[in-house]
Amino acid sequence: MINILDIDTPEYVTLAQAVEITGRKQPTITSWISSGKLQNIHRLGRRVLIELGELRDVERATRHRSMCSEPAI
Repeated sequence: MINILDIDTPEYVTLAQAVEITGRKQPTITSWISSGKLQNIHRLGRRVLIELGELRDVERATRHRSMCSEPAI
């Protein structure tokens, strides 16, 4: 029998929390959603919930790409 407490369910955050977690501006997070970089989202009316693990993955990938594209001094 499966124990409901043992099931690993994804954690979701609001758009405002995503901004706080990543340090990015709201239009950036919204752009990630519009472009399909963030796909695990739920819309509840005007409210958007973003899957935290995916948000962290996109933030890391974006940060890594920007660091790699900076010219060496």
